[in-house]
Amino acid sequence: MRKTNFLFFFLLISLGLSLNSLSNEKTKVSDLDPKDICQALERTDCNKTDAYSFISQMKKYINASDKHCFAFSVSRDKRTKNITNTSFYIKYQGGGWNNSCKQNQLQALGKCNRDANEDEECIILFNENKVMIPNFLSQINNSSENLQTNNNINFKLKKIKSLLNEGLITEEQYEEMSSKILENF
Repeated sequence: MRKTNFLFFFLLISLGLSLNSLSNEKTKVSDLDPKDICQALERTDCNKTDAYSFISQMKKYINASDKHCFAFSVSRDKRTKNITNTSFYIKYQGGGWNNSCKQNQLQALGKCNRDANEDEECIILFNENKVMIPNFLSQINNSSENLQTNNNINFKLKKIKSLLNEGLITEEQYEEMSSKILENF
């Protein structure tokens, strides 16, 4: 009986460890691409690259996330708990300052909440180099898969359009091919 309990307990622990290692596969912020984060948050400014753009701010955050105390807050719908793109705030504290990471979190939440809508609340999405909301990783995966699918369809449609423009296919063939591409979408 003891041997069976021990074996069961050992298997349970082993399974738990292997599941943990799978779930932590990409939980570091430094493993993420700023553009993927932007698209997962459904922001409309993902192509802007000026110094104060979302992408530029995320690049700074990611590049220093292992070395400094950061907090990244985002707004989410109070009812559905879905992350929204209304408000975000990044609080950074470099070395040599006396602020604690907890203070950075509170300041990031406070500034985010000021810009959030009445039916929203702000949460800490990234703290230092950790993704605090594991569901967000699936949002990133879904948004990058959708982008790849859209890019692939755009590429195919442009390719057959260029074949038509070069006279290599007829208008009828073009219509048929583009219909099939869009049908598979």
